[in-house]
Amino acid sequence: MSALQYKREIDGLRAIAVLGVVLFHAEPAWLPGGFLGVDVFFVISGYLITSLLLLEHHRSGTLDLTAFYARRMRRLLPALGVVVLATVLAGLWLIPEDAHRDLLRSAAASLLFVANVYFQANTGDYFDMPTDEVPLLHLWSLGVEEQFYLVLPLLLLWMARRGTRGLVSVLVGASVVSLLLAEHWIQIRPSIAFYQMPARFWEFAAGALVATAPRGRLQPQLATALAWTGLGTVVAAMVLGSPMHFPGVGALPVVLGSAVLIWSLHDGARLHGASALLGARPMVFFGLISYSLYLWHWPLLAILRVTTLEPSLAARLGACAIAIVLAWGSHRYIETPFRRRPPGATSQRRTVAVGAGASAVLALALVGVGQALTPAPLPTPTGPQATAALDRPANMSTCHFGLDADIDHLQPAACNSNPAKPASIVLWGDSHALAWQPFAWSVATASATAAASFTLDSCPPISNFDTWRADFPRHRDNCRRFNALAADYVRQKTPDEVILAGRWLLYFQTRPANGMRPQSPESFEQGIAQAVDEIAPHTKKVVLMGPLPALEAPAPRCLSAQDEPRCAMPRQEYDRLAARVWSVFRQIASRHPNVELIDPAEFFCGPERCPAARDGYALFWDSNHVSTHAARQFARVYLADPARWRASAAPLH
Repeated sequence: MSALQYKREIDGLRAIAVLGVVLFHAEPAWLPGGFLGVDVFFVISGYLITSLLLLEHHRSGTLDLTAFYARRMRRLLPALGVVVLATVLAGLWLIPEDAHRDLLRSAAASLLFVANVYFQANTGDYFDMPTDEVPLLHLWSLGVEEQFYLVLPLLLLWMARRGTRGLVSVLVGASVVSLLLAEHWIQIRPSIAFYQMPARFWEFAAGALVATAPRGRLQPQLATALAWTGLGTVVAAMVLGSPMHFPGVGALPVVLGSAVLIWSLHDGARLHGASALLGARPMVFFGLISYSLYLWHWPLLAILRVTTLEPSLAARLGACAIAIVLAWGSHRYIETPFRRRPPGATSQRRTVAVGAGASAVLALALVGVGQALTPAPLPTPTGPQATAALDRPANMSTCHFGLDADIDHLQPAACNSNPAKPASIVLWGDSHALAWQPFAWSVATASATAAASFTLDSCPPISNFDTWRADFPRHRDNCRRFNALAADYVRQKTPDEVILAGRWLLYFQTRPANGMRPQSPESFEQGIAQAVDEIAPHTKKVVLMGPLPALEAPAPRCLSAQDEPRCAMPRQEYDRLAARVWSVFRQIASRHPNVELIDPAEFFCGPERCPAARDGYALFWDSNHVSTHAARQFARVYLADPARWRASAAPLH
């Protein structure tokens, strides 16, 4: 079949898409909606692939699926394989050992074009590595794209006998279903809508619908107006930033803008200034290398973030510059030679067989290497640099609720410090309370009793929790149910002691709404006071565990970089932030004689700063959760002299 007519302007649109993505990843403040470039790519792919398939079907009356997938493999696999292998080699050398297995598994998933499925299942939880430090995360989009390529040819073959109108009807219907599905998933678990192809199908279909449109129907002036309108909409969406209901209706502007612009190009009319802009040599250059640039830029930025405490803007831009050079080389010496391989039935079948086989074998090899890696040993107090990330409660995977948990019960008695005894000490709170679990266990052991731990990520022990998260829409209701269950447990079981712990410095400050509608500090203050009012009559003692400092970066990275002082929180800043917490806590304690305030500040901070480590062990397992060893050490000094660590209930003047 003859190739589809090349349009320089399409490469110009590709340039806008890839540069938007790269700039967003380098510095989000510069282009808050730059990530929408991926959606532009989806529309372009839908248009180009549908155009090619319709052209082939028109000329031959059928579709050669073998030839289609051979072209896709020559287009995508060579550069992808090089980038994945290079990232794996660099990652095994540079990133922490505890991340090696995930890197190898994600590489295998990427080579099999199911990275979107892998990352949807293995990222986004509260304690996962930050997503901007996952070297192959960006390959989720290739998984989505390839899964669309599996569906579209079959759809075209199915609808071939019904003509273009039938195909348009099916694409429109499927797009509506896809958009509604995206909106539904956004309400349940937005990560599903983000990563899974069915929720993105409508974006590809928007481009596919343009490919079915007749040509030569637009007046030149109208085509030019549509081009500028579409281009302006795309750029405005990238400049304005994060839409709500994404990738549902929030993606409509950038998808429709892309489709309108491509429609004007598809019609064949001369677009005057728009063609000159999109077809300019710099735009075409970045469009031609857009695939390789997309592949290279993210691993460089991710590994830079993993290996540097706070990579400067200059360093991030330097990584992007290196990516451009690598992309040029990759396009010229890898992409282009493979795409120019001569066609032929035997060659096409061989391409599919070799490509699929090589991907499968390499993926299996990577998984095998990952399985062969020896699991890291349990942390010990020696060598904080090596053990800090692992220095957390051993039962957290089974006895702690994550953000996506649907709560209808508390942790069972099997999770208690001594399941054979009734719990006389209750630890209640968020993941910071989980981190304090070794303290509660030590206190229970010292009194020959047992302790229970009721903890849920990002769920402080208050009576009126009201923070809504876009990434976990059901978390607010789950937290409310969880706290109600914990309060009922205290009322019914009347334990001797209830320890309330949370990330107080965060909750008592005004927080930016980054994907959240946060609860105000004033409302939070009311909630903690009400929670204590509810449980104080049903226990001998309520302990409010005072606030902990936070580091500028995770403790393991601070120690590995041998720049620990740079990570420390200044003592003056800690005292300033903690003042409001203590003011509220003292007011609560003044109303309840059985409320005890514990102030751990002198253990975690010196006169000048609050460091990442002391006495040869890390104080935190990340930037803010107290390490298991530190919690036990604090329990030891607390039990030796409790009065030393009690804060006065009297207000400070």
